[in-house]
Amino acid sequence: IFELFPPWEGLLEMDVLVDFLGVRTRFEYDCEGYTEDGMSYYDVTPSRRFPCDHHAQMRDAAAAAGGALPRVAGYLPIVDEEYLEYIDVLESARAAAASGADRYVVAEIGARYGTWGVRAAAA
Repeated sequence: IFELFPPWEGLLEMDVLVDFLGVRTRFEYDCEGYTEDGMSYYDVTPSRRFPCDHHAQMRDAAAAAGGALPRVAGYLPIVDEEYLEYIDVLESARAAAASGADRYVVAEIGARYGTWGVRAAAA
């Protein structure tokens, strides 16, 4: 399913993560933000940790090179507990587009900030 969705490409943004679909998330939400129980997505989810670490390295390299922001491309998600959610989102978006429906309705219940709803809209 992933091959049906071209990965996002653009300039690195210093305080924004951009995923495979081009969804922009403030760095602090996934990389520094903690929930009420003291955990963060960074602490428990590899597919959230890798983009944080990669972004921090790219940001540091850009700063060391005088602040020139490099061109970057989205990469496929890491296989972890969120991988199947990504597949579900992409398959539902593809099915909706193939059906010729006027609209695509998504509901996300219990979302911290609506990650999957936004990814569904981007797909």
